[in-house]
Amino acid sequence: MLVSALLTSVGINLALCLLFFTLYSVLKKQPSNVRVYSPRSLAAKGASEESNGFNFERLLPTAGWLRRAWQPSEDEFLSVTSLDAVVFMRIFIFRLFESVWVCWDCWGFGSASDKFSGGPADPGFGYFGFAQYVIGLLQYFECECRLEMVMGSLLCSIHCHRICLLSPLLCKFCFEYSYISSKRIAHFYSSKPQPNQFTVVVRSVPVSSGSSCSETVESFFTENYPSTYLSHSVVRRTNKLQGLTSKAGKLYRKLMRLRTETNTQQRLRRDGCWGLFGRKVDALDYYGKKLDDLEDNVRMEQTSVAGKFLNVYEPKYETGGRFWPTVHNSTIFSLVLMHIIAIGMFGLKEIPLAAGLIIPLPILTLLFNEYCRKRFLPIFQDYPAECLIKKDREDEKDPTISAFYEKLTTAYRDPALLPMQHPRSTDGYRSPLLQSVV
Repeated sequence: MLVSALLTSVGINLALCLLFFTLYSVLKKQPSNVRVYSPRSLAAKGASEESNGFNFERLLPTAGWLRRAWQPSEDEFLSVTSLDAVVFMRIFIFRLFESVWVCWDCWGFGSASDKFSGGPADPGFGYFGFAQYVIGLLQYFECECRLEMVMGSLLCSIHCHRICLLSPLLCKFCFEYSYISSKRIAHFYSSKPQPNQFTVVVRSVPVSSGSSCSETVESFFTENYPSTYLSHSVVRRTNKLQGLTSKAGKLYRKLMRLRTETNTQQRLRRDGCWGLFGRKVDALDYYGKKLDDLEDNVRMEQTSVAGKFLNVYEPKYETGGRFWPTVHNSTIFSLVLMHIIAIGMFGLKEIPLAAGLIIPLPILTLLFNEYCRKRFLPIFQDYPAECLIKKDREDEKDPTISAFYEKLTTAYRDPALLPMQHPRSTDGYRSPLLQSVV
């Protein structure tokens, strides 16, 4: 293995890592990306992101987030964020160990392959021509062949032992299945009841003649599920309404930024196509009129919608570590693929002992994967009945469960159908974040 090629690969990977760290540090500071990088804190505060103009400090990368990311413990991650953050943290640590070990293993295998493929350098066809090259080749194999074969066999033996050691270590780390599944069940026990756990989506409702869809659904559930039925809501498409609401929000934020401008010349724009044609008008009046027109269109669209609409809650993207089977399966696949490649390479190098030692490894790995799949995978698909029964009994003893049931009927609200309310004062955009205490 050439040292220059190894250093080139290391340099490329380090440059890419530095680029990704820089991009993350810069993009995380942008107000428009707060819903991407901090959706949970944003949902907990119940506030929307607002831009306060251009700030040059947001374009400067910082490294403080690296230190802050490694400081919290697993319990602190679980209390502040969620189980998904804990699972991601364990994935990063596991992948870091796996990458270091596999890089060392690949370097050893490359060294062994170089030892086997070594040979005399081509002297070129000079004065002696081809005869000189043949004589040099014979001398090389006479003096060096045995030494190279011994060193190559030793390195291949070391590589074989590394593969035999790496496989059980990776399987041990893959047994995180058990730990993550126990954390998932504990997270389910400690979680509070959510309205989506008491909601069933019904599609393709057959509407009888003389009755509406809402009446048909209410009649069916009242007759067949009287003890568990509370209410229902009809779900319809609100794509156009949501588009108008989103556009009105963007215009409002742009209008607020224009109100903070003191230079009136910067507020002038053309009222034609793309702001390039037409007469010059005050952008504050232009966008204000456009916002009023959009609000009128939103109200007209809301009044044209029949029935009460249902929309899912604000997405929190919480899975409870449900994506861990994907990580486990990818690791098992990589491990089996490494075994197959090693068996093929040792077979080509005519080392039957090393190939024979590695042949049982993919079989044992697949058996281990089958055990994990039958033992732990059902927990990540659905919670066990024992856990559900225990959770129901705990909820029945909870004194706040009755108030929770009362809120279920009005829990779902479509944001597109809510009245548009914008504060008229711009003091919040000029006041400091930290108020002085006198």
